[in-house]
Amino acid sequence: MLALLALLAVFAKAWLGVLPMLIVILLIVACAWLVRNPLRRIPASPLGVVSPACGTLVSVENCQDRWLNRPAVRFVIDVTLLDVHTLYSPIEGKVMKEWPEGSGETLSRRRHSYWLRTDEGDDITLSLVLDRRAPYVGMTIHAGERVGQGQQCGFLYFAGKVEVYLPENSRLHAKAGARIDAGSDILGHLLHANGVSVLGDK
Repeated sequence: MLALLALLAVFAKAWLGVLPMLIVILLIVACAWLVRNPLRRIPASPLGVVSPACGTLVSVENCQDRWLNRPAVRFVIDVTLLDVHTLYSPIEGKVMKEWPEGSGETLSRRRHSYWLRTDEGDDITLSLVLDRRAPYVGMTIHAGERVGQGQQCGFLYFAGKVEVYLPENSRLHAKAGARIDAGSDILGHLLHANGVSVLGDK
């Protein structure tokens, strides 16, 4: 797409002049900013749940996970037009099921949700709420596939919200109001029945 816009800028200058060319160049800069994808350093914490998106963590609260019908802790990340929009898998494991929603709803309420399960049997729900301006969310993972912790798994066009539902007994790390980076900042750690993280995190 960027190459096409660059070619359009050349033709704009040749046929229409400098001002149209500058407009096209601004479009190129805006597109490059939108699709930027800086390198991420995945933390050495195999059962730490990394943030799947960049943005502001607007809330951390106990709730009912309606997809898995269980008590959970929900993290809500607000992704704006100025944030990096590449999405990352919060854990290593398998995509158990996906729920595309939006048929018959207003555009501002479209949602795509995924049930992820670690090899240790911990369940995470990842739910993407699309902004009304977003044409769609480009996801590269589907039910039955394996994902790695911090693996790129999609792109959230324009803006929206990303929700992550952890088991109720998880040890929380990130706090509401914080700015977080996708693929590197940890939201929380998964705990097992003895109340100790599998990682031995302190």
